Amino acid sequence: MFLLTATARHLAGPLAHRPRGYLQARWGYGRRGAARAHLLGLLTLTLVLLVLLPAATFCLLEPTWSYLDAVYFCVISLCTVGFGDLVPARQARQPLRQLYQVGVAVYLLLGVTGVLLLAQTFGHVAELHGVPGLAPAPAPGGADGEEGAGLLEGDKPPRGGRRGG
Repeated sequence: MFLLTATARHLAGPLAHRPRGYLQARWGYGRRGAARAHLLGLLTLTLVLLVLLPAATFCLLEPTWSYLDAVYFCVISLCTVGFGDLVPARQARQPLRQLYQVGVAVYLLLGVTGVLLLAQTFGHVAELHGVPGLAPAPAPGGADGEEGAGLLEGDKPPRGGRRGG
């Protein structure tokens, strides 16, 4: 997941900031308007490229799936829920099964990266509009997990260093 987040952050420059700058410079959008238009365009592109077209492909390659089943699989998989009730490439006599499995894995990696990029863009739009309650995600590798331990039980955090020393 760390690799996918790092990839999405790396792609955020050319895929998130440049289109907004283009909309501002070329079409005269304000910061908020450019961010909204960019989010709408990215949402549409994500829906078509990561859900609707792959669902049509899965519908063709999986004889027991309907198109709605394939859309369901795409959405559930890219949201990282993945119930496991629909699994592609499970038929033993499917032609080029290994290649199909590799293709599904590549689709899932690229798809989750695209969804992370969409989530980052949504966060930026919310930040521009001053939506309260959306805090930025903590930096990877920041806290060691013990900081703040016991706060839910009513313990007060230590002041000025180590306890009992």
